[in-house]
Amino acid sequence: METPDKNFYIWDTGKKEDREQILAVLQKKGVKELEGIFLSHGHKDHAGNLEMLLQEYSVKKLYLSGKDDASYKKTDAKALAKEYDVSVTELAGGENLDLGGAIGEIWLPDKTNYENENNNSVVMRLAYGKTAWYRFYFRWKRSKCLFD
Repeated sequence: METPDKNFYIWDTGKKEDREQILAVLQKKGVKELEGIFLSHGHKDHAGNLEMLLQEYSVKKLYLSGKDDASYKKTDAKALAKEYDVSVTELAGGENLDLGGAIGEIWLPDKTNYENENNNSVVMRLAYGKTAWYRFYFRWKRSKCLFD
């Protein structure tokens, strides 16, 4: 996501097999550093390139659910952030984050679902003026595209 003030954030990092495609997009956009990485949850198809991005880019902040203790069995995102000296924000739900001129409204489920870990995902409504995106764990729903 490129914000109105030209900062860059990533929502989920994809599978390890997506590495080259992710790097190509970031290079094409001229990204030199990431203001933040949001992980919807810890499954490998959402957090598989976290370490690679922490190695390749200066990352200021990692955003994680403060309620999801179910989906991070194979990805220790907090330990990786500590290793690469990246601050961690554990989201509680209800936050309105200033993301460089856009507002990220954070939604989280009330309780942890251990049977379907995907249901623990962070959801964000990203708004800029009259334009908004909703970021769910598996797809984008949008009323109008702003941050191409």
